[in-house]
Amino acid sequence: MSHVVRPILIILASVAIYTKYYLSFQNGFIDLLSTMGSQGSLAGLQDGLRSHYTGLDPLDKFLKACNVFFWPIFHGTSPALSLYAIAFAGSMIPMWLILLMHTCVKSSIVEIVMINALTGLLVQGIGPGVMMCVLLAMRSTSMEEFAVTSIPAVSILGPNDLPLSLVVCYILPLALSSLPAPASISVPSKQLFIASWQGWPLYIALAVGIAHSLRYGYRRSRPQQLFRHAYAFALACSIISHVGLLLISFLSIYPKSPFLSLHSADLHPQSLLVPRLPWQEVKITSLESGVLRFLHWDYSISSTGALLWCYDVYWEDRMRGKGWIAFFSLSSQLATMSLAFGPCSVALALYWTALSKNLMKNEHVRKR
Repeated sequence: MSHVVRPILIILASVAIYTKYYLSFQNGFIDLLSTMGSQGSLAGLQDGLRSHYTGLDPLDKFLKACNVFFWPIFHGTSPALSLYAIAFAGSMIPMWLILLMHTCVKSSIVEIVMINALTGLLVQGIGPGVMMCVLLAMRSTSMEEFAVTSIPAVSILGPNDLPLSLVVCYILPLALSSLPAPASISVPSKQLFIASWQGWPLYIALAVGIAHSLRYGYRRSRPQQLFRHAYAFALACSIISHVGLLLISFLSIYPKSPFLSLHSADLHPQSLLVPRLPWQEVKITSLESGVLRFLHWDYSISSTGALLWCYDVYWEDRMRGKGWIAFFSLSSQLATMSLAFGPCSVALALYWTALSKNLMKNEHVRKR
């Protein structure tokens, strides 16, 4: 299937460029972002946009643009946008973990840190809709190298190091950025938190490197045990955020629902869960609607690409083991599970099924 999946991933990346960037120029979203940036305004505020962060002008301009874009998400001016962003943030954890685990086979700890810092920053800066598809298209779906007798460099880490690094370097900055301003923190401080969160892939990569250095000389963990904790944590985050999105969205349509309010139309499943098709594009009149449309396509394409690639990994592994797969039956089951628990949750489960089997082979070979 790899010869089919790789071109599809490239096509998906092209669709992401078209829907996220080209159409954003056409519908006025980019112009709206530029106008707010030049005026120094934020969604819901007439002014207060911070201009200085690091002292490096190109980086400060990028972080300033990030604050204009992410402010309505963290400020909560649109409950539907914030709710959808939470689901998207939860799905990023399994997507990042898939990239990390696939790098850890034969790489040294320095290579693991550098590769994941670079690829993570590209995903954060350009967007997972484009970069996840490109990065996965560049990676082999074969699991043969996971059954080698060498011990991965990251096996020196403790089983809770990866989940802890995700909490400290990804979830905690998200939580700090979500604090209400000016009720709990000042507007400039909130913008600083939002800007700081942009570097979470670098923080996680450095945390993994530091944890490896602190544990140098310790007894190595079983790779399967190391990744199992991270897998369970990432799966829980993804499922909880996706199920929460579904529950609130579908409950909003019932007359006696606690979520029935002025925002019920925005929370309706058709508005919140389904991206507007390209030929249904309308002029963007508010920053919140433009950001939600942007996230719709980013999440839909990146999660589809991750699911497709992990399906190929699972397929290749079963075929290599001379197994048999009922294609249509499995595909329908995966589609149903993706709707219920999230496509990234299903993608991670498929990847872990293939990975854990090959890590067990690795362990059995080394014990001989």
